[in-house]
Amino acid sequence: MNYDRIRRRGLNKVSCEIMLMCLGANIRKYFSTLDGNKLKDNYWDTPNNLNFEKFPFPKQKKN
Repeated sequence: MNYDRIRRRGLNKVSCEIMLMCLGANIRKYFSTLDGNKLKDNYWDTPNNLNFEKFPFPKQKKN
């Protein structure tokens, strides 16, 4: 993928370009696993003993 430098200016454009390069690398990696049949059939199945997580919410400040 011969990517050596960022070709945009500005934080939004640079971050967009980096995200697109990461997306391209992930797609390339995914298709390489499909070609080699390394991907399991039940890849997206969740385990039976999986529990929900509770995340603490921060307290609101009173005005």
